[in-house]
Amino acid sequence: MWAAYHLTENADSTKLNMLSAILMYDSGEKSDTSGTLVKSIHQLIAKIKDHKYLSKKLLELGVFETNHSRSHEALGFENEALRICEEMQDKPGIADCKENIGNIYFDQTDYPVTMKYYLEALKLDEELHDKYRLGKINNNLGNLYDQLNDLNKALDYYLKSLKICEELSDHKGIVDSYINLGLVYADIGDSENVQKAISFYNKAIALCDPALESKELGQCYSAMAQLAYNNKEYDRSLELFMKDLEIDKLLNDRRGLAGSYNNIGEVFCGLGNYKKAILYSDSSLILSQQLGDLETQELVYENLSEVYAAMGNYQQAYTRYKLYKGLHDSIFNIANSKQLGGLKTKFEVERKEAEMLIRSDAEKKISKEQQARQQFILYAVAAGLFVVFVFSVFLYRRVKITQRQKAIIEEQKILVEEKNLLVERQKAEVEQQKHLVEEHQKEIIDSITYAKRLQEAILPSVGAVKGALPNSFIYYQPKAIVAGDFYWMHTTADFIYIAAADCTGHGVPGAMVSVVCSNSLNRAVKEFSLTDTGAILDKTRELVVETFEKSDEQVSDGMDISLMRIGKAGEDKVSVQWSGANNPLWYHFNEELIEVKADKQPIGKYAAPRAFTTHHFEHPRPVSYYLFSDGYADQFSPIDKKLMKKQFKAIISSIRDKAMDEQLRELERVHVNWKGAMEQTDDVLVIGIKF
Repeated sequence: MWAAYHLTENADSTKLNMLSAILMYDSGEKSDTSGTLVKSIHQLIAKIKDHKYLSKKLLELGVFETNHSRSHEALGFENEALRICEEMQDKPGIADCKENIGNIYFDQTDYPVTMKYYLEALKLDEELHDKYRLGKINNNLGNLYDQLNDLNKALDYYLKSLKICEELSDHKGIVDSYINLGLVYADIGDSENVQKAISFYNKAIALCDPALESKELGQCYSAMAQLAYNNKEYDRSLELFMKDLEIDKLLNDRRGLAGSYNNIGEVFCGLGNYKKAILYSDSSLILSQQLGDLETQELVYENLSEVYAAMGNYQQAYTRYKLYKGLHDSIFNIANSKQLGGLKTKFEVERKEAEMLIRSDAEKKISKEQQARQQFILYAVAAGLFVVFVFSVFLYRRVKITQRQKAIIEEQKILVEEKNLLVERQKAEVEQQKHLVEEHQKEIIDSITYAKRLQEAILPSVGAVKGALPNSFIYYQPKAIVAGDFYWMHTTADFIYIAAADCTGHGVPGAMVSVVCSNSLNRAVKEFSLTDTGAILDKTRELVVETFEKSDEQVSDGMDISLMRIGKAGEDKVSVQWSGANNPLWYHFNEELIEVKADKQPIGKYAAPRAFTTHHFEHPRPVSYYLFSDGYADQFSPIDKKLMKKQFKAIISSIRDKAMDEQLRELERVHVNWKGAMEQTDDVLVIGIKF
C-alpha cells in the first residue's frame, strides 16, 4: 500500500485520503512507517486549498490517533484543524476541535487544561443551540468531574447529557450516559446507590448492539466486575473482566488492555492464584509503560506489592511498593523539597539577625546602667529640695482652697435643690406621655388585630381546603399580624380552583391590597362565570386596575399569583389547567421536579400587558403540585445569606416522597432553622397538593 502512494499522480486530496487509509490500516501496531506517514500528511496539508474538506479530514485523523493512544500525533492534527476552522470562522468546527483537544489532555490526566477546552467548547455549543454537541460535551464534563471526585457535579452533567440524548433519540449517547451514571453511583458506594449503578449498567447492556457497541459493552462488564470484586465475588468478577478483555482485544484498545490485565491480576490475587496474578499484572505493566500511562503503572506496582507480600516474598513486595510510592509521591516530594529548602534558608538568616540584635542590646544595656547610677545621685538631691518646696506651696494653697470650697458647696446645694424640683416635673410629664403612647399603641394593635380577623374571613379555612383536597398542605406564615400573601379557593360542580397570591408589600398595606385582589378573583369566577385560568387572570387584572384607577393618585400596586384549576377526573389521571403571573408552578412527576414558567407580568398596572397563558396538563397518578410566593426563598439567615430558589427547589425534591403532613413539618423546620434569630424577611406561603 505504501508503494501505491508513490505511483499515484491524483489530486492532493486523493493522496491525503490514501495516506489516511494507510495510517489507519497500519494502526494495529506502532509500525516504523507511521512516523513517516504522519510527516507526509503534514507536508501535504499546506498544498490543499479546500479548507472545509481539510479540517474535516484532520478532525477524523485526530480522533483516530486519540483512540489508538498516540497523543502527540493526535494533538498535531487537532491543532492544525483548529487553526483552519478559526481562519474560516467555522464555529461548529472550532467547537469540535476544542472538545477533541480536551479529550486528549483528559487521557493525559492534565485536568486543568482539559477543563479549559471543555468549557470553551460548551460555550460555543450553547451559542449554536446544537443539542447533539451539547449532549456530548455535558457527558465529557461529567467524566472530568468524576475524575476530580466531585460526584455531585458529575451527576448533574451526566443527567443533562442523558436528557438531551433522550430528546434526540441518540442511541449511543443514551448508552454512554447510562454507563457513566452507573460509574458515579458506584463511586458513591452505599448499598442504595450501588443498586442504582447496577440498574443503569443493565439498561446499557440491554440497549447495546454487540456488533456496533462492543466498547460500551466492555465498559459495562468492567464496571460490574469491579462491583463484584468489591463484594469479594471473585469468580463472577473474573468472568466479567474476561469478557471485557476479549472486547479490548477485538478493538485493539491498548489502553483498555492494560487496564483489563491489571484488573484480572487483582482478581487472581483475591482468589489466591498468585502465579496468574503476576502474569497478568506484568502484561499490564509492559503495555502501560509503552503508553506512558503512569496511573495504570501505579496500580500495577501496588497490586504486585500485595501479591508478593501474600506469597511471603517480602523483598519483591518491598521493591514493588517503593516503585508504587515513587510514582504516587514524586510530584509531592519535589514540591515539598523546594518548600523545605526555602524555609531552611529563611530560618538561618533570621537566626543570625537575632544573634546580632542580642549582642547589640547587651552593650547598650551596660552603658545605660553606668549613666543611670550617675544621674540617680543628682536627681535624688534635686528631688529632696523639690519635695520641700512643693509641700510648702501645698499647705498654703490648701488653706485657700478650703475656704473657696465651702462657699461653692453652699451655692451647689441651692442649685441641686432647684434641679431636683425640675426633674420631678419632667418625670411627671414623661409618665403622662408614656400613658398616651401606650393608649395609642393599644388602639393601633386592636385595629390591626381586627383587620387580621377581616383578612382571615376572606381566606378559606384549612378544613375547607382539606375537604376539597384531602392530600394537601398549606404553610402560611405572615411577616406581621396581617399579610400581603393570601391563598384562595373556589369550588364548582366540575372544578376546584386554588391559588397562592403575593400582593405588593406586607403588613397593613399588603393586606389592603390582598382584599382588593381576592375580591377581584371572586368576581371573575362568580360574577363573570369564567373557567379558563388565563381568562380569570385577565379579568382579575382588569378589575384590580379599575379599582385603583378610581384614586386621584397614581397607584401601581397589584399581585403575583400562581392559579391552578383541578378537574374532577377519574382515579387514574389528574386533569390540571394553570396560569401564573410572575410566580411559577412546580410539579413532581416520574422522579423529576419540573418547573412551568409564569408570564413575566403582574396582576396590576403594567406598561405592556399581554393575555395570560393557559397551560393544560393531564398526568397519571402519582403526581404532586406546588404553588408558592417568593417569601420562602427570599428569607435571610443570621449570616446574611438568602435561601434562594435553587435551595428551595432542592428541599422540595428531598421531601417529595413523604406524606403531605410530614412535608409541611419539614418545610416549617427548615424555614425556622434557616431564619434563626433573624427577622422574617417577607410573608411566606407554600401550597402542596398530591394525587
